[in-house]
Amino acid sequence: MKKIGILCVVVGFFLIFAPLLALINPQKPHAHPPQLPDTSTDEKNEGSDINSSENDDTFLVYIKDKDKVVSMSALDYITGVVAAEMPALYNTEALKAQAVTSYTYAHYIRLRSIENPDPSIKNAHISDQSTSHQAYYSNERLKQLWGKDFDTYYSRVRSAVSAVIGKLIVYENEPIMAAFHAMSWGKTEDCSNVWGGDVSYLVSVDSSGDKSNENFINTFTFSEQEFKNTLSITAPKVQIGKITYTNAGMVNTITINGKEYSGMKIRSLFALASPCFTLDVKNGNYVFTTKGKGHGVGMSQNGANALASKGYTWDEIIMHYYNNVTII
Repeated sequence: MKKIGILCVVVGFFLIFAPLLALINPQKPHAHPPQLPDTSTDEKNEGSDINSSENDDTFLVYIKDKDKVVSMSALDYITGVVAAEMPALYNTEALKAQAVTSYTYAHYIRLRSIENPDPSIKNAHISDQSTSHQAYYSNERLKQLWGKDFDTYYSRVRSAVSAVIGKLIVYENEPIMAAFHAMSWGKTEDCSNVWGGDVSYLVSVDSSGDKSNENFINTFTFSEQEFKNTLSITAPKVQIGKITYTNAGMVNTITINGKEYSGMKIRSLFALASPCFTLDVKNGNYVFTTKGKGHGVGMSQNGANALASKGYTWDEIIMHYYNNVTII
């Protein structure tokens, strides 16, 4: 089980964090918790220099832009993660679910980083980059992103994180690899279909609330030459062969000019929103129509928000998306 979990996270590092785009256009706020922490300096925004005990609930975070490792309390770090990974105006219970998920994921990575330090991040526990771990935004960056709404948005996120910080999702007494994504295609996906290897708690579940999102369907259009160049096709004609799908609905395999590709590979090559797609030829162009956003494994952030709007609490959301886990 442990080997499979490690395999899943290694492959998943580069796929796990599609949701960042959802933060670009925040809506008007509607809540303002009572107390905002002092955020007047970068040191308070990003933590202090590294000299923390591994037994403390702190994280050594590699800040790529500054090429620096800083020590952060769990509360400060997870606040910056949730602010980066989920829209601040999502339902409070969804924000709490994200906080617990991100805290668990950080613990999962920290345990492995302590066992096998990574020189590329200066032996820190975790990186602030979504392409390798999960995203983290400093208060300085959030002020630039949120502008005049910073105090309200930050207070809202901080309050949600504070309510659940320290809660951990475990399976067989170990923190889970708490994968999450922006929006499923109506069902989440088995880990085995995306990264290979069965992981008992990362299996397909219903997430039909995602279907009502206005950005559920997206199209991506490529000229014939762009399509051929992307796949290094030199033949005069493009031939689309057999397409197979998983039970949840994403493309499992697609054959193009005699070569078989996984749906995940096509998503990566063409920078599609998800591996759940159809492919059509229209007016000489190749048109992908996708459903959902992200890799589809684990918690759907949009789905979590949809469940919260129906009255689900943060722990009920987590128990829905992760199979046979315990929250401690």
